[in-house]
Formats: sequence, structure tokens, C-alpha cells
Amino acid sequence: MDETYLGDLCRHLTEHHPRHGHWTVRALRWPREHGDRQGVFLRVANDPLQLYGAATEADLPLPPDTEVQQQAVYDTTLAAVLAASALLKPHAPNGLAHHVDGPDIGQVLGAARQLSDVSLEITLKELVARSRHSLTRLLLSLEQARNTHVDLRTVAAVAYAISTRGDGSLSTNPTGHWTALTSTTDSRWYPVSYVVRSAWRTRHAHAPAANVGQENDETHVSVA
Repeated sequence: MDETYLGDLCRHLTEHHPRHGHWTVRALRWPREHGDRQGVFLRVANDPLQLYGAATEADLPLPPDTEVQQQAVYDTTLAAVLAASALLKPHAPNGLAHHVDGPDIGQVLGAARQLSDVSLEITLKELVARSRHSLTRLLLSLEQARNTHVDLRTVAAVAYAISTRGDGSLSTNPTGHWTALTSTTDSRWYPVSYVVRSAWRTRHAHAPAANVGQENDETHVSVA
């Protein structure tokens, strides 16, 4: 699966925030409508008029035309970035949902204290399974986050990885996070594994002492 658009989108997000606009009102609805075919994890990915209109208003780069399966991954990734930005914006510092080198998506989930441990675990299990509901559940969990940014490049990577037809791995890491893995000889990496680890480490770091020793099987999940 070609990762050129993922790189283009992340490079843009390195320099720019999604531009404010009325698109955010529409994007708030997207996570409540999951997709209905392989690769389309959000229904709006089947609606280029709405999706590309929002992306243009937000000044995000549009995906190129390509074959059907690749297009579904591109469009789902774009939709996830826009939806995550819209969901976090109302409670984000200065109304800016995106911050380069801000917390990754796992850290945001782990720190969201209004998201219960049970709900967090279910969300991570859905991600690992790459179920049809995984991306909608991930995004809706962001409604429980308060006073935080997210680095949207990490949202793009996990959305891209779970939408692909393969094993959920990527050959590039344009996120600006988890950079230790790019210095190894490994040719591929699994964004979902890093999100799971990041979420649980953050949750336990913020947990009361009585809960710190509790472990969950998801901490050790490998999607390789």
C-alpha cells in the first residue's frame, strides 16, 4: 500500500494547523457513521463532495486519484484527521486541536480521565482487532478529552494503518513520534501497538497508586 499521501499530509501538518471554518460542525457527525466496506472506516469517505469540501476549507492537501482500495485508505485517513480536530477543538487550549510535537493519540486517550478504564480498554481492543467500528470508537473517545492538543500526524498514521488491507504495518514514520523505531533495522512498524502502549503508560502514570499495579492484556498486544 502506497504511503505517499500519508507523508504529504503529515508534512503539511508539520507546518500548518487545519484552518478554522464551518467544516468543523459537519465533521463532528462523521465518527457516528461508520463505513460499510473494506478500507472505509468512516462513511464520509464515500462522500467526496462533503469530505473534500471540508478538507479544502481546512486547507489540508487532497488525496490523488488512485485505485479503489487505496483511495478508501486515503480518504478514511483524511476524514479521521478532520474529525479528530473537530472533536478536540471545543475543549483545546486556545481552540487549537493540533500541535506539532504535542501528545500522540495514545497519550490523549490515556490522559482522558472522563474516559473510564473499561471504555479505554474496549477502544484499544477494537483498534487491535481493526474492527469496522474501531475508528469511530477511537474518535468518539476524544469527546472525553479536555484541555489538550494532539499531534494529528499520529491520528493520520493509526487511521492509515488500520484501514489498509494488509497487516496494519507501515514502512515509513512521518509522525514525529516513536522515532526510536526508525533508527532500527526493522523495515516496518505497527502504529496500533505504539498507541496501545502509549495509552496504557499514560493512564497508569495518572492513576491512583492502588491501580498502578493493575495490568491489562492489551499492554502486551502485538499486531504483527
